[in-house]
Amino acid sequence: MKLSHLQRLSSRVGGRNFGRSISRHNMIIPSSKDSFTPLSSFSSEVTVEEKNTMPYDLYFWGTGSHGRIPSSAPTNTNKVFYTPQLVDVKEVFGVDNETVFVQDINCGPTTSAVVLNNGKCITFGSNKHGMLGHDSSSPAGTDSIAKPTVVNPSSHSTSSSSFQYKRIKDIALGTNSTAFIDSDGYAYVCGYDGSILKEGVGCLGLGPLVSSDDAKGGDKGDLVSTMHHPTLITSLVEDGCPIQSVSIGTSHMAVLTTEGEILSTGAAAYGRCGNFFENDAIDRVYLEPVELLTSNDHVKQVECGDDFTLALTSDGIVYAWGRNHQGQCGTGAGLSVEMYAFEPMPSIVEGPMEGRKIVQISAGATHGGAVSDIGELYLWGMGKYLQPEHISSLSGIKIVNVSCGSDYTVALDEDGNIYTFGNRSKTKKNGCLGLGINDTNAIDPVRVNDGDSPLNGRIVEKISAGWDHVACLVRKNK
Repeated sequence: MKLSHLQRLSSRVGGRNFGRSISRHNMIIPSSKDSFTPLSSFSSEVTVEEKNTMPYDLYFWGTGSHGRIPSSAPTNTNKVFYTPQLVDVKEVFGVDNETVFVQDINCGPTTSAVVLNNGKCITFGSNKHGMLGHDSSSPAGTDSIAKPTVVNPSSHSTSSSSFQYKRIKDIALGTNSTAFIDSDGYAYVCGYDGSILKEGVGCLGLGPLVSSDDAKGGDKGDLVSTMHHPTLITSLVEDGCPIQSVSIGTSHMAVLTTEGEILSTGAAAYGRCGNFFENDAIDRVYLEPVELLTSNDHVKQVECGDDFTLALTSDGIVYAWGRNHQGQCGTGAGLSVEMYAFEPMPSIVEGPMEGRKIVQISAGATHGGAVSDIGELYLWGMGKYLQPEHISSLSGIKIVNVSCGSDYTVALDEDGNIYTFGNRSKTKKNGCLGLGINDTNAIDPVRVNDGDSPLNGRIVEKISAGWDHVACLVRKNK
């Protein structure tokens, strides 16, 4: 019988939890990748699903601070774009957009990334803590990267846990850290691991970090808090756990394995890791199973907000755990106890969604969204909804995808139309609705592909919302 990750973890560390009280003798340096068993069931070849035969047009809008919206003009890196802007892919990314083109997009809270069809990944935006995956000694190793830059395999480190991918198939952008998944199911992470004195540690899941060629801070062998170059999560490879997807919050990370098992790591306060019943003061510095959700639950998607997590099973059931002070867990409780509200363990999100089969979910800063199999859109959180609310103004329109930002939402229908809405009065004008300079607040969904919008008449294929910027891939006109 195949062991679960929990059984393998227990056998490796003797059931210990490595928390905030970390002693020097407990420090673990990743072992050699040469001893790993290859995940031979994963091919580095492009599958039919991964291979797009038609290049897309790429559009961005919102706030371009730190260069998170790509532009050929350096003076535009902090500009606010109130309507969708077409990106000159050839000039900005240096590809021909015919044989090599953008295959996927991802907007993080303050960063952006594109994955090319040749398996390369390009990142740009805020680079605090080295979170974009560029060696701190390289020209790109600065606090922000306005010029989109390819994340190259490691060339400066001899460690077998360094970044040596074949093809990047997915990327997760968090507030302070990033994860890359390659075609073999290996996961590499970089950025900020956390602070014992502040929000907690362990977001990278690498164990206690010690200073090395890739880590910054102090002398070699000292404990550090950042990893400036993508580093392999060796424990997952040792345990034979290929990764399907990753999502990262502000100080925690959730991993979905190909077996449908969820693993979490990072700051444990407010139930972020989903195992609060053990001890909320003990942060996880290694990935550990969310015990109430096993592979038998067949989880197919996991999404992290700032301090909470959503999970979706193949049966269409949504679970939530973590901080709930804005109703972001959708469980019907939260504001009554204000800032200290949280869900310690996975709880089913029901309300009006009860009996519906959910097929896709999204987690924003403090709210969640879900799409049912019949195209209904539900939202909760933001201090507005304590449980899922059906967005009835979109009745009669079949929604197929939702992406949640910070106090706003982007939805995509089956015909390729985008709808944006949200309350942006809490912050300065940031253009994230894409409706023009005078439309900074839309209580009800408004179609972006309309009027004099650059997207009018265009068919959108994919959407991604950051905290205050948006990107979409659009089918090219013939």
